[in-house]
Amino acid sequence: MIRKFCAVCGSKDDLLPITRKRIATRCIKCTNINTQKMCTHCNEVKPLNEFSVHPHGFLRRISYCKLCGQHMSRPYKKAVYKARKLLKTCVRCNKPLMVTSNIFCNNCWWKDTSARTTGSSGNHVELQALFNQQNKKCFYTNTDLIEGDNLSIDHQIPKVLGGTNDTSNLRFVERTVNNMKGSLTHQEFISLCVKIAQHFT
Repeated sequence: MIRKFCAVCGSKDDLLPITRKRIATRCIKCTNINTQKMCTHCNEVKPLNEFSVHPHGFLRRISYCKLCGQHMSRPYKKAVYKARKLLKTCVRCNKPLMVTSNIFCNNCWWKDTSARTTGSSGNHVELQALFNQQNKKCFYTNTDLIEGDNLSIDHQIPKVLGGTNDTSNLRFVERTVNNMKGSLTHQEFISLCVKIAQHFT
């Protein structure tokens, strides 16, 4: 059924002509009210013609502007990645690289590590606080840990045994120690280390 009144104000006057692509009806007044829109990507207010028409409705517009749509495309991201890598800056934020990483600055490295370990980059602040709480030393060997080098995050109770990504279950250890521990619990790993030490003493 085709509407014979404005879908916004209910007026029956000055309705826009209906086409095959446009079923919902508005009057000219309500159509001209919202002549600007805020881009959800760059947060800038721009004219409506800077936004593409939504594929599921003539009166709807895509939430990001056309320029941001180009910047979010895969070829553009690849080109930016290559350019920043050649300039030896962070491939995400274009800031100076950290000493031990070829692609990330310190902040982006923590975000990437947090995303890979806990599933969310938003936990990087808590991880950094835990790292400082451990005095930047390995939990098992007490050796100095270097970000992007020998630092690794261990789950006290492994995830395969139902362990969570909560900071109370996380510890910073050396990468080699974490590889040795594998899916063992803390007590199992300590018992294994004791057996090895007793065998060679």
